[in-house]
Amino acid sequence: LRYDADPELLYSKISKSKKSIGKILMDQSYFAGPGNIYRAEILFLAGVYPTAPGMNLDRPSFDRVWNVSVSLLRRGYDTGSILTVDPILDPHVARRGERRYIYNRSACARCGGEVSSWDMAGRTCYAC
Repeated sequence: LRYDADPELLYSKISKSKKSIGKILMDQSYFAGPGNIYRAEILFLAGVYPTAPGMNLDRPSFDRVWNVSVSLLRRGYDTGSILTVDPILDPHVARRGERRYIYNRSACARCGGEVSSWDMAGRTCYAC
């Protein structure tokens, strides 16, 4: 949420890492703030699979992860709640009262497809 955060420095660090982006998002030495719910929802909205190695993340993919992270964390701060469904982007999902797309779900709130889940470093990881 810091306005002086440096995405260039972060991309430089991530682009050299063999760790998966799912692990990187949970590592406070890279990203400060996202927890498990945000990890699932950020990567879903950015269209990046959690097991993708950081070093394989191209710049447009990184930019989507960065922008979604900033947007969701600011919304969470402003509302005091983890709300990841965007009523402008997905009005049909929001009208159903959904708050999240894939976290702790068996079916995706957007497409209805199966949500996969598995252990990643002791936390449950989710992907549609």
